[in-house]
Amino acid sequence: MVPTDLLAHLSHRMATVIASETVEIWRQYTTSDGAGGVEVTWRRVAANVPGAKTYNTSSHSEMAGSVTLEGEWRWALPIGTDIRTSDEIRTEAGAWGVVGTDELRSQALMLTVRCNLVEDGSA
Repeated sequence: MVPTDLLAHLSHRMATVIASETVEIWRQYTTSDGAGGVEVTWRRVAANVPGAKTYNTSSHSEMAGSVTLEGEWRWALPIGTDIRTSDEIRTEAGAWGVVGTDELRSQALMLTVRCNLVEDGSA
């Protein structure tokens, strides 16, 4: 078994080697709107996290003359990254909604995060 601090160090080094870009992690927060309802806001909880898109089970669909990309994407992030289901990974290229992670898998060198494309920033 690899010691936790060594695993974190190896994971960070691997992330900087394979990272194709840096990402920001955004989280939803709810607050009272003062009238009995709630207001949803997004806050950035991490910036400059090295990440790499590693997989896409993509399909394309056309709606109203524009092509949209659908499917599940996978991001590789350093072990120990604070990311939760319903967070978003954001880059200049777009935003991906987190649907799950492999966080509980033991001795992995990278954290794999499953996401759906929320917003394509290339348009």
